[in-house]
Amino acid sequence: MKTLYSLCLFLITLIIKSSFAMPIEDIFPDVFDQGTGIKVLAKSIHGLKGYEIEEFPESEKNRNHWDKRGEDPVQYLVMHYTVSNFRRTLSTFTSNVNEGRVSAHYVLTQQDDAYKIEGGIPIQIVPEAMRAWHAGISSWNGLKNLNATSLGIENINAGFIGARQGNHSGFPLILHK
Repeated sequence: MKTLYSLCLFLITLIIKSSFAMPIEDIFPDVFDQGTGIKVLAKSIHGLKGYEIEEFPESEKNRNHWDKRGEDPVQYLVMHYTVSNFRRTLSTFTSNVNEGRVSAHYVLTQQDDAYKIEGGIPIQIVPEAMRAWHAGISSWNGLKNLNATSLGIENINAGFIGARQGNHSGFPLILHK
């Protein structure tokens, strides 16, 4: 009976937490300092347990690094890796600046034992219906402005392991369910 009670309490807590935006520092307390202004909602993202960053208010509109996609449908996924850590990536993608804003639709965490982060947790930064700014001035196969027809996915990763020694070992990505 105690197990059933614990399970019910866990499910109720999960439902309540997923209904309200929470400061990201409450979800990742070892990564972010208090007062980031980044609020997240728990969300299932294409079947994975993840989070969605809540849109910033008008007073901080420059923290929303996106604009209207246009009429063209999404046709491509553009995969990137950050060569940066989770904290710096989210800071860059949500900074309140007038120029030089960059973003992606999704960020996938990298396992980091020091900051107690599981690998492969998706964080949605930009709504899929909007255009993120991840591909820059781009063209591929005759199509220009890939931002308008793609979803950008950033893998938190330091890059190739052992690159200085000429060993370009790949980097692991384990999706979290």
